[in-house]
Amino acid sequence: MIIAREKPLITLLVVAYMHEEFIREAVGGAFAQTYSPLEIILSDDCSPDRTFEVMKEMAKNYSGPHRVVLNRNEKNKGPGGHVNRVMELAKGELVIGAEGDDLSLPDRIEKIFSAWNTAGRPVCVICSDILQLYAAGRPPEAAKRNPNELTSVLEVLHGQPTSIIGCSECWHRALFDFFGPLRADVVNADSAIWFRAELLGCALHVPEILVHWRQHGNNITSFGLSSKSEVNDWLQANAEAMRRQVTLFQNHLDDLACFQRAGRWRPDLDAIQKQLIRWREFSLARRQLYLAGGISWWRFAFRCLYSAPTTSILRELPKIFLKALWPKLYWRYKDPKPKAKFEKTRSLLKRLLPPALVYRIRQRRLKKAVKNFPKRIVEHNYFGHRLKVSLHDGMAASWYDCDCDCKPEIGFLRNCRLKKGATVFDIGAHQGVVAMILSREVGESGLVVAVEGTRHNASLISENCGLNGIGNVIALHAVAAEKDGGRMGFNQALNGEVSVDRGIMDEIPCVSIDALAGRYHRPDVVYVDVEGYECNVLRGATETIQRGADFFVEVHAGVGLERHGSVSELLSLFPPAQYQLFWSAEEDRPFQVLDNPAHLPDSRFFLIARSA
Repeated sequence: MIIAREKPLITLLVVAYMHEEFIREAVGGAFAQTYSPLEIILSDDCSPDRTFEVMKEMAKNYSGPHRVVLNRNEKNKGPGGHVNRVMELAKGELVIGAEGDDLSLPDRIEKIFSAWNTAGRPVCVICSDILQLYAAGRPPEAAKRNPNELTSVLEVLHGQPTSIIGCSECWHRALFDFFGPLRADVVNADSAIWFRAELLGCALHVPEILVHWRQHGNNITSFGLSSKSEVNDWLQANAEAMRRQVTLFQNHLDDLACFQRAGRWRPDLDAIQKQLIRWREFSLARRQLYLAGGISWWRFAFRCLYSAPTTSILRELPKIFLKALWPKLYWRYKDPKPKAKFEKTRSLLKRLLPPALVYRIRQRRLKKAVKNFPKRIVEHNYFGHRLKVSLHDGMAASWYDCDCDCKPEIGFLRNCRLKKGATVFDIGAHQGVVAMILSREVGESGLVVAVEGTRHNASLISENCGLNGIGNVIALHAVAAEKDGGRMGFNQALNGEVSVDRGIMDEIPCVSIDALAGRYHRPDVVYVDVEGYECNVLRGATETIQRGADFFVEVHAGVGLERHGSVSELLSLFPPAQYQLFWSAEEDRPFQVLDNPAHLPDSRFFLIARSA
């Protein structure tokens, strides 16, 4: 049990450089924090624009409970020097970093303190989930979160990415009291602080979105270069990136030496030191590689080869050499515009090669991607239900590695036949997340039959249900179709679909909804998401429709439906005297009555057929 102790002073740093466009929102987020006692330091690194003037104006007009400290560096110190300066000013036991272009949510500090206090207030670094924002015209991405299993120093030095994102980072001030200031020329201050925490204490993770992280052309880690940049400028920018890496690894080595001088010890100390030296030498060789010319290029190329710290870097060396030796050719390989020129060639090859061979090539690439994906188990809230999900591929991670409250069809169906004890068919169940939500809705006395045609996904339905102790979901590896029995070609992609090319795709057993009703129980609700095969599936549900089950259908108009039917045919399958139809154009919008089918969009939409 954690003994209640007095809440300590916490410092929130808002550090900015040329953030005039975003600083007002960032400072507003700091002032809105619910935690107290709180010290807010607004610090500008000698910006040439009006960043500091906005900070000064907002600080002058602020009348809230938090203590506000205003600072402007006389000369630009860079990220490392700027952090050192604000750490001299900070009085809090915990220090929370915030860039001038990001937004801290009002409960960010409150939730960080709660996690730190529950853990016993260790000396550590704390991170949280984030939401990534882009420039105008591109919508925010789903939450980009840090893994629950935070990577260790050696794991990172052997090629695994660090799970700390700078904009979500919070650290104990002991990391600076013990190690002293960072090197003034360090740019990646967040990585330097994380390394210190791994040596001295630990890392904690708060599995909630507490920061909105903005990406734009003026980020610290952005060079603002494009494929049209002059070759020499581009090579200089890559050399500068490597200089930053060299500086960071030297800062790590300095901290390691400080750790040893203080008489501290850990069993992997020698391994960390050797790997850091290899990374430093490799980054230095890469920097010299980008700046070298003539015969000296080969000398530094051999140095890169000799000092490569991981096997994954060895596999990257051909691309690194191509970038340094023939940058124009590298951009032709990397830039999307030149790539588009080769689309006609790719299309021609697809037509010339046998379809079965093209499919097998795709399957091999897919298996390789799944094999190399860093598998993990995550836990989130899915429409009010706390569930664990085993992530085995990138698509599942992008869909399920975040909290999800936008399932208006579930709320709608609750007011219909989705009750405790109901039977639900989930057709096109993917990896069973919706099936598990439906399982919790119907309770232990209910039943969910989950049908999925992709072998990889179907196997994960049972695994995910097992993780959550769910025993009322039956997973079937099959394809829902008009007729029961027989087999059908099915594209085994991560989000597979029915194929009309027999003998090319994998052939999967077929089941109809009516046959499932006879085999298990007449369904109260049928949930359909079958990538354009909706009409065929519903033709196999004639008796189920007559008996008055409620249906939710994701209608793939314009993206597959027309290969197997049409919107008008799909609507005609629900008798007007028996069903009232509702629709929504977006998955997060409420449903409205379908008065006129002409109002339906030509693109994907969502349909609910409620039995009278």
